[in-house]
Amino acid sequence: MKKIILTLIVSITFINSSFSQDSVTVILHQPPPFQFNVSSLWNMTLINNTNESINVYLFGTASSHKTEIVNATTSGILLPPGTKNINASQFQTIDISYNSNSGNFSDIVQQTGSFPAGNYEYCVTVKRVDNNAELGSQCEDVAVENFSQVELSSPMNEAEVNDIYPIFSWLPPTPVPPGNRLNYILNVYEILSRQTDYDAVQSNPAFFQSPYIQNTVMRYPAVSRSFRNDMRYAIQVNAYIKVDTGYYLISQSDVKSFIYKNLTASLIDTMYGKTLNRNLNKPGSYRENDYYPTSGGNFLATKQKAIDYGVNTNIYFEAANKPGVYSELLKTFSRIDVVPNFALYGIPFGVNIFYATDNSSSRQNMNNFSFDFDPNDLKEMVKTKVEEKLSSMQDEIEKKIRDKGEQFRSGIEEQAKESAMNNLSFPLKLFSQFRNLGIGNNYPQYTDYTVSGVSVTGLNLEFNPGIFYMAFTGPLNNRAVDNTTFKRNLYSGRLGIGKYDDSHFYLTGLYAKDDYGSIYVDPNNVQLTPKSNQLFGAEGQLSLLKEKLVLKGEIAVSFLTDDTQAADVESESLPSWVKNMFDPKVSSRVDGFYKVGVSYDIDQTQTKIKANMKMVGPGYLSLGSPSKPNDLMEYEFSVDQKLLSNQLTGKISFKTGWDNLLTGYKTNTTYNSLLNFSINARFKNYPTLSINYYPVFLSNDASDPLAKLSTVNQNLTLVTSYPVKILKEQNNLSLLFSWNNSDNYQGLNNSYNWSLTMSDMIYFKSKLFLSASLGLLNGRGFDTLTTYNVNVSGGFTMLEVWQNALGFNVTSSPDKDQSLQIYFNSNATFLKYFTIDARLEKNIYDDYQFSGINDTNELIFKSTLSMNWK
Repeated sequence: MKKIILTLIVSITFINSSFSQDSVTVILHQPPPFQFNVSSLWNMTLINNTNESINVYLFGTASSHKTEIVNATTSGILLPPGTKNINASQFQTIDISYNSNSGNFSDIVQQTGSFPAGNYEYCVTVKRVDNNAELGSQCEDVAVENFSQVELSSPMNEAEVNDIYPIFSWLPPTPVPPGNRLNYILNVYEILSRQTDYDAVQSNPAFFQSPYIQNTVMRYPAVSRSFRNDMRYAIQVNAYIKVDTGYYLISQSDVKSFIYKNLTASLIDTMYGKTLNRNLNKPGSYRENDYYPTSGGNFLATKQKAIDYGVNTNIYFEAANKPGVYSELLKTFSRIDVVPNFALYGIPFGVNIFYATDNSSSRQNMNNFSFDFDPNDLKEMVKTKVEEKLSSMQDEIEKKIRDKGEQFRSGIEEQAKESAMNNLSFPLKLFSQFRNLGIGNNYPQYTDYTVSGVSVTGLNLEFNPGIFYMAFTGPLNNRAVDNTTFKRNLYSGRLGIGKYDDSHFYLTGLYAKDDYGSIYVDPNNVQLTPKSNQLFGAEGQLSLLKEKLVLKGEIAVSFLTDDTQAADVESESLPSWVKNMFDPKVSSRVDGFYKVGVSYDIDQTQTKIKANMKMVGPGYLSLGSPSKPNDLMEYEFSVDQKLLSNQLTGKISFKTGWDNLLTGYKTNTTYNSLLNFSINARFKNYPTLSINYYPVFLSNDASDPLAKLSTVNQNLTLVTSYPVKILKEQNNLSLLFSWNNSDNYQGLNNSYNWSLTMSDMIYFKSKLFLSASLGLLNGRGFDTLTTYNVNVSGGFTMLEVWQNALGFNVTSSPDKDQSLQIYFNSNATFLKYFTIDARLEKNIYDDYQFSGINDTNELIFKSTLSMNWK
């Protein structure tokens, strides 16, 4: 009997040993540096060392300071013999439980999708489904940091840049983990045709892309391609941490833009009477906070035709003998922008066709097509017709006011305006109620934090008849790019009452979802996951005191899933309304945003006062406006003042804010402030003067000196010019001064840069011009650098329609480098409707500092053929 019992014990021991902790080997995959969330628990490789399949489930825990703060249990899966890669998408459900003593840990995870900053040990144990026997386990340590967004400080958004080699500066993301150095890449993109800033970044090749740099201030290098006059550019900065030999993206700035204006070139264009609409870039098509198509012709002539038509075409071609330095532009490419348009009884319609030979399948689509009508042209025509009608009714209006009393003036005038509107033809009344109507590639603009600047192919509609308002946009947002971007459908809409530019209340909704099967994703690309987004919001405006006092408010809630293929989440701490309204996954998060503001116009003193407050939750993100910063509480105040019949204008604004709104989400709280002071003087017979000064302050409350941050970045720009006559010839003198100073805690990466450029241009009655400029640039930072710049050009006009210019530009930094540009430009108008502009450049760059490593010798030909027929 004893032998039988001993045999059974040995047999049971042998059977259990075959499914012991050595039965399954667990190899945990480390997440990207400083990142960790609940989904990261399940990225691993399991090796079934037995010869049979086993039904298993996983039990994971995360601990901080030896205290468990969260645990999670997956549903079961079948583990076959051999090796199997595991992630959160392979489980049907995951049940998550938080330690009641873990503070706001669960709130942070559910609102942001990430663990709070800190050091963690996470463990995963493989267990049998039938008897909970442990088959294998593994533990790893991970450090988490949640970084703030890089903030571009110079140039300011939508600023005019005049420097030939402008300064770019930005504020670093925080906190920087001790022992790590941040590396940055500055990206600059041309904004083409109807594009928004964000779409240019997503679709276009980089006009300039810096190498990895460690400073937060960079002067545009002389070796790179020159900016084009009157061109708009989008800018974005990426921040990386280097781990071993790899660079890991930790933060990106919001996308901002600037327009480049070479003062001398702009003056020459003005004197010659050239159009400034060049290179397929249309400054006129961009309006503050709105993106509209550009009409090729003006259909608002006083003598209205039943049918009017025209076409505006630009064909740009560029060829070089070698690619540009720090640029993704091809050696040879062309871009064609065709805008045929027509008007039916004054209602303007247009077709926008843009085609670029440097379009790439590895980015979003540069090429676009749309059919739409321009509400702004129509609005101006309706305004003119109403004013004409009111003018003809003026005697009748004044008689009614005399009969009823002056106190009824506003009501009588409003009734007359309404009567004039009712007298418009039905087509004019109907289409004047559309704010947007486009088919094809559109750029819907609701509000900054809901839908703003993304490209949507399909329909874009905004309709505002009377007090009723509706809007709709959809369906295609992103196109599929293997291992880069999933195909994304996006639908958004608004519904409400009130006029868009007056008192109103609108509800907003958005639904966006990636198509998981639309692309191939490399198994090692753990960062690329299919996302979905549902957003609900409300926005309102109240106009009082004849629209002098305006109150605004907005609120939105965004539910974002970072990986739609991840398992469903089960958690008692998850709010019931989230479970009822959405389909939460382990990668889901929900957070909100709100904004309130007030503005007041004082007509008597020509003063405009604005104040705003906004809060953006740390987990808030809209796929309709994906680059906006979050985790931010911000206050802003500004005053605009006009004096002396608008000859003197000034503005002062102040903005301050902080992050770490969920205590503990980040290691410390970061504070930032911006003061902006600008003044413009335009007095007759005196020099014009523009001054813009804006210091930016960044600090945190870190107690560790190694993590302490205190940065002041100051920027000053001064431009003055004065036209005079010398020997009866027109002469223009100008002076440009710019200054940037960056001071950091303990003097790390301090920099100091300034530039001074003096220009003079003489325009002779014989149609000859001569211009010259002398510039001095000085910089101290990583190294001390003094640079001299000389630009000389001359030109003449033949036959009143053919202008030619020849010039050279020399930039020299002794003992470092020297660049020489020689150029010839010719512009001619022929056959009344056609203009051709051609430019030939020879660029020679000599690098003395690095033994000629970056030497370049390039020849570039650029031409633009334009036709404007109406």
